Amino acid sequence: MKNNKLTIHEVNRLTEAEFISRFKGLFNTELCIPVISGAAGMRPFSDARDFLNCVLSRFDRIDFTGMLDIMRDNSILGIGLDKLSGSSRTEQKNTGLHELSAYDFSRFEALNRAYKAKFSFNFMCVIKGLSKERILASFEKRMSNDFETEFLFTLTQIKKLVYFRLLDEIEFTDDEKERCCFKYPGEYERYIEEAHEK
Repeated sequence: MKNNKLTIHEVNRLTEAEFISRFKGLFNTELCIPVISGAAGMRPFSDARDFLNCVLSRFDRIDFTGMLDIMRDNSILGIGLDKLSGSSRTEQKNTGLHELSAYDFSRFEALNRAYKAKFSFNFMCVIKGLSKERILASFEKRMSNDFETEFLFTLTQIKKLVYFRLLDEIEFTDDEKERCCFKYPGEYERYIEEAHEK
């Protein structure tokens, strides 16, 4: 955890360039930099929860094809840690994914390949606090999902990842943490409609 968290007032005083540089790592892909840039233009934020909601509202504006591109550009879990961004590398190392046995590496490799073949995008899981065994169990369980279920679940995982990373960047009160939410079923309906139109 970082010890140089910003207050919301400090966030509001950042230049746009400073804001993007500081928070572009909230997502696993640079395809989301426009989301961060858009959120910068929504300042001033009233509190940390408002900041999070502004980022997620910009994220929710992305269409189905754009979301697929983002999911396909996500880092591959358990494989090629040397190629990951700072946040992803740290998270995977903290879970022990940087020292997999040959057997476990082959399991991750096979599951990643099978998952990508079935869903067309990379497996996404918020791994904070999870063991290697729990990650693999989640991997195997989600392989039985249909496309729509997995697509929507992955969106929720991306949003939770943004939240956990933001906790390391800015100060949240306990009340703000409790009021954070990541499920917006009504808004997700449009993704399903767009998917059926493809």
